[in-house]
Amino acid sequence: MTDRATPTPCWSTVAFGPSGAAVELERAALSDHLHQCWVPHQRVFALRCTAEALGSFAGARIVSSLMLFSLGLGLLWLLL
Repeated sequence: MTDRATPTPCWSTVAFGPSGAAVELERAALSDHLHQCWVPHQRVFALRCTAEALGSFAGARIVSSLMLFSLGLGLLWLLL
């Protein structure tokens, strides 16, 4: 049985060409594109970051979080 190595990608990240003006135009176009993609999803991104931060905070303190959650449910049950 022969081992086949994983094929390398067939693309390159190097820009060919003598002038740097094309690079600046590409950067400007990429910046415009990223801005257009980011603006509509800005609120969702912020919400996702907040949820991730809360999840990591609660995950590190799982026992304390469960106790607080249970205490809150118990208080809610007593009040209702």
